[in-house]
Amino acid sequence: MGETLLHITDFGEYYDDPIDYLIYTREKQGAPFLKVEAGIFNKEKSQWSVYPGSVPLDKVRWDWNSKRYYKGALRNILWNVIRCFPQDALVIYGTHSRDTEENEQTKKQALKMQESFVKEMQQVTKIEVKPDKAVSEEELKNKNLVLFGTPQCNAILNRIRDKLPIKFKKNFVVAKAPHTGEWTGVIMGCPNPFNPEKFMLVYSGVTYKGIFYNVWVDTQYDYVIFKNSPTGPHGEAADVILEVGTFDKTDPKDWKIKTGGTPANST
Repeated sequence: MGETLLHITDFGEYYDDPIDYLIYTREKQGAPFLKVEAGIFNKEKSQWSVYPGSVPLDKVRWDWNSKRYYKGALRNILWNVIRCFPQDALVIYGTHSRDTEENEQTKKQALKMQESFVKEMQQVTKIEVKPDKAVSEEELKNKNLVLFGTPQCNAILNRIRDKLPIKFKKNFVVAKAPHTGEWTGVIMGCPNPFNPEKFMLVYSGVTYKGIFYNVWVDTQYDYVIFKNSPTGPHGEAADVILEVGTFDKTDPKDWKIKTGGTPANST
């Protein structure tokens, strides 16, 4: 107990997150301390209590710390929702492609995200990962979703493709401009169409070759469209940024593409 308390200040980064409590542990002496759980309290009564199960996002105060408040949905959802409340997140990968390699690579990217949260963000609470065919309607409504795959591969994405701000048209990803090419990928953050009180991240592309978990996500944007190449570095950033932007949030539950264009490499 005493040794644990000595290390309580090692979690300074979490003090900037929209959380009320943090539970942490370590596997063995000398190992880094790991986050087990974080969350917010129900403050509607004089006696605060822990929210059972899903955390209502309208109770999360993103403005608690201006330095941590990200304008764009990409970083906000990934960092302040998925990372802080992994118990309320569900990663779904596609299994319906006729190309077995596409199914395998899509699953690989989903597991890469799960592994990244454990290794890089040092979390013990793993984000749950499931194939699209194993997800229930209740989970779709009650979770913050992360979808991996093209509409042809991910059955969940195919169901909601027409409800998303960015559209998938034949061999194109269409935002402010149409983009094509087998190595073209897109990441967008938006409300969950199954339950707009929840959020959704989509990792997709013109083909599965464009799906890339580690692509750069700026704090200012709701989406990024990019292109990699077979000989590219494939690091944390994409080889070429084609378009970035924010959505029109006039209707907070139904985000749209803004009119006008965002030039390529505008970052």
